Amino acid sequence: MDRETPRDGSPNESLRAPQRAEAFIAGPQLSDSRPMKRHIHTHGPRRNKGPFGTGALPGGILLAAVLLCAVFFPLSAPSPAAARNRTPHELLAVGSGRIVDGNLARAKRDAIGSGLAHGLETYLGLRLGDQGMVTNFERLVQDVLPYSKEVIQNFVILAEVGRDDEYKILMRITINENLLERKLRDAGAVEVKGPALKVLVMVGETAPGRRACWWRRPEIQSALGPAEVSLYRVLQDRGFEVLDRLRGVPDTGIDKRMKKCDVGPEALTAWGRLFGADVVVYGSLEQDGETEISLDLSALAVASGTRICGASELAPLEGRAFLEALNDLAGQAVARLSPCILREASGAPEAKRILVTLKGVKNFRQVRLFRDFLKTDVPGVRSVRQRRVGRTYVTVEVTYEEGGASFAEQVSKSLDDLPLKVDFIRGGEEGYIFSIRE
Repeated sequence: MDRETPRDGSPNESLRAPQRAEAFIAGPQLSDSRPMKRHIHTHGPRRNKGPFGTGALPGGILLAAVLLCAVFFPLSAPSPAAARNRTPHELLAVGSGRIVDGNLARAKRDAIGSGLAHGLETYLGLRLGDQGMVTNFERLVQDVLPYSKEVIQNFVILAEVGRDDEYKILMRITINENLLERKLRDAGAVEVKGPALKVLVMVGETAPGRRACWWRRPEIQSALGPAEVSLYRVLQDRGFEVLDRLRGVPDTGIDKRMKKCDVGPEALTAWGRLFGADVVVYGSLEQDGETEISLDLSALAVASGTRICGASELAPLEGRAFLEALNDLAGQAVARLSPCILREASGAPEAKRILVTLKGVKNFRQVRLFRDFLKTDVPGVRSVRQRRVGRTYVTVEVTYEEGGASFAEQVSKSLDDLPLKVDFIRGGEEGYIFSIRE
């Protein structure tokens, strides 16, 4: 068993602490006065060695002293914020597996796999935070979470129990942080740091014979509309700081162009700057009688004044309550907007997924050489995943960082480093095709 290094450097410090704990547990309990009385009567009256000497304090006073110490000198514990920010490489996880036909061995294997996966998910949540998980969720699901057995250095089963048709285990797992960092880097995962992004919501509402938007008459400070209420809740749940326009709209710097319901990028940028927002989420909610509602949203980066991305959602009512359908639409739309908003805030370039096919393959060695070449020798490539394999070809999916030279140009510059003779055949939206030269 590994022994932790004591803080004071004493090699016996880690042994003395358990001894003290055992002595306390084995000693007379304060809650039971009868053994204490027998102990006192057996040894007779004790010499008082001062105000804090042995026998100086009766049991009740000693108990009060212990409680006062617990109140005024509590054991140090990390604050919730510190717990969120720490990135432990060792943590506990619970796994479960179903017992089918009394097969305990298989249920235990399934429980171990489940515990490893849950432990990695917990670690990533601490490592990346809420917004980081949202930003990188697709990449984590595809390129990190499937490899939980690889990035977990070791594990120890601490407890296990089988009940009815389910087998559960408690395990301590140790993360290989260096390998996980490489996996995150290859997947193009971005860590979102700093304070929460400030978001201003500017969503108009259109119903038969009515159209409303709060910025047409901002001085009135009209109540929040249904779309705003739903979006406020969803955005806050995802870690954004939603600016409350009801606290007061700036009374200077507003011109007539900014009071039109159909606002353009310049007016949206101006509103965002007035409120001190990082992002403006804008669009419209439309209700077509009692049949369906639609929510059309876009996000604009205030710093650049450019649209980042958009999302449109449509839902039939079909007897559903209006607010229930609206809450579902808001959740779906924000789920699509959040990753691109956070990635824009992180300053990381967007990644593109490209299909690359190598033809004329004769053996696995050629596949491995080409795959390793793309991953290590081509600038801008974040990850390479095998997709399809045929008798004479292999297709991989490449995550490529956009910007700078094109993918084909970068590959062509690096072909001299590939220990295979490969020709570039063609490339485009459908992917890139290379062929091994005979």
